[in-house]
Amino acid sequence: MNEFKLIDTAMPDAPPSDPEQTAAVRARVLRGSRTRRRSGKPAAAALAALATVTVIVAIVGIPRLTGPFPASPADRRESSSGRYWRVIMEENRLWRTSGNYFLRQRLSHVQWRRTGLVDETAAWGPEANLVDEKRFLSSEPATAADRRAWKRAGSPESCEYLKCRAADLRVGQTKFDLLPGSWFWQNGFSGPPLTNLDPMKLPGDPSTLRSAILRFWPEGDHPEKAWDVPAKDMPTKDDWLWGTSTDILTQLPISSATRTAFYRMLTELPGARVIRRSGTVTIARALQDGYLEQHVVFDPATGKLSALEYVLLKRDPARRGGAGDFSSLPKGTVIDQLTFTQMGWTDEDPGLPQGCTLREQQTCGP
Repeated sequence: MNEFKLIDTAMPDAPPSDPEQTAAVRARVLRGSRTRRRSGKPAAAALAALATVTVIVAIVGIPRLTGPFPASPADRRESSSGRYWRVIMEENRLWRTSGNYFLRQRLSHVQWRRTGLVDETAAWGPEANLVDEKRFLSSEPATAADRRAWKRAGSPESCEYLKCRAADLRVGQTKFDLLPGSWFWQNGFSGPPLTNLDPMKLPGDPSTLRSAILRFWPEGDHPEKAWDVPAKDMPTKDDWLWGTSTDILTQLPISSATRTAFYRMLTELPGARVIRRSGTVTIARALQDGYLEQHVVFDPATGKLSALEYVLLKRDPARRGGAGDFSSLPKGTVIDQLTFTQMGWTDEDPGLPQGCTLREQQTCGP
């Protein structure tokens, strides 16, 4: 099957997958076997969950922090050092309002993570912190029909979370979230933390990488105790492995060889499929509830991550009437998309407003 060779062809620098495991995947696909699907939250929900010290400032006077990638897109050499691991991305998400119309919202995010181990139990301190700069770019009715419904509702202001509370981010504003440097979103699951994970030391072989990640999976006959949830609500091992892998790909500093190994490992998980489009390769897999499918999109010429998408697979009666009710939309609608502009090391500091520091529990203000 050509799709099993696709990653190897696009990313020749990393070692090949384990032959026995690849054969098993091939057999499973040919059998058309089914798999339990993982429940999860769109990336918007993850980013909305930041319970942090924050500051909201007018966008005027706050510089956009950007910087070019290497001039040649074919250049696989990446800087391996810097004061921060910086991720620059733009989010494009769909929201259903209480007025039964949809809004398409755009936000930009710039995250600076200090170098060091990922340890969720670490104390907040000036030497271990993460800064997330979030700018609310726009909020518009998604379609002409949505615009008519919005006007009938009185053209209400659209805040970040639609309720326009005093502290909400409004269009044209920037918000800085200050978090412990160990902060790491585990894709909606509160299960075992990736304590003492050093992402830069993760292997570049898919089979070895799988083993390295699975060492965080709880041992014993009752792994659900690590999540403190009923057994029926916890993820399967494959679902957890997919989610944790995509979290590391999108958040943490890893080598190009490790990134390639993640791509190969993801294609070998049950239910995964590979989609080749002009200029991109997509690895797709349904989440556990079968409602949404997650797409990992990368550039085969460079191996760099391009986007993370949540795509509608089917209507979910359980979500009817809420913000997550997309039952009126066609299958294949992209509900949430994170497009990655830059991801790499930098010595450039976050452009925090005056009076905003990274000291423990200090409230920031303009």
